[in-house]
Amino acid sequence: MKRFEHLATALLVLVVTTAPALAMTCPPEPELNPDRIAEEVDIAFVGKLLAVTPSDYSPAPYCWKAKNFTARRGDCGGKIATFEIIKVLKGDLPKQARVLAEDGCYCLGAYFAQDGEYLIVGTKNPTTFPADILAKSVCYGTGMHPDNKRARDIINRLKK
Repeated sequence: MKRFEHLATALLVLVVTTAPALAMTCPPEPELNPDRIAEEVDIAFVGKLLAVTPSDYSPAPYCWKAKNFTARRGDCGGKIATFEIIKVLKGDLPKQARVLAEDGCYCLGAYFAQDGEYLIVGTKNPTTFPADILAKSVCYGTGMHPDNKRARDIINRLKK
């Protein structure tokens, strides 16, 4: 009986500690290919990062539970990033746009670490947060440098 209790405890610990990590993985390429991405988003652009401000945006609460297992970083959490739009790939956009993104440390949000160019894909922002666009996750290419091979594949599909 003791052996069963130890096994049950070990299994519970495994499920509790790995479930957030498993939930934070992208589907394989065949499931989330550039054609599907182009169909699911209504906004896409390449932009130059101008500024990043913290946000309380946290659509997936399991991500924040995962942070309890690692050291907290001060630059983690939701973000509102302001971009100068260099090239519109899909949608009607002004010269600048604010993008709401989930956490890039513990979730699948883009991690905007430095000034530079990024691919952004998303939808019009349906939340009350002060942003124009709600970014899709990194699985869709958001946050990738436009020269990244996957980003180029997505950009080429969006240009069709």
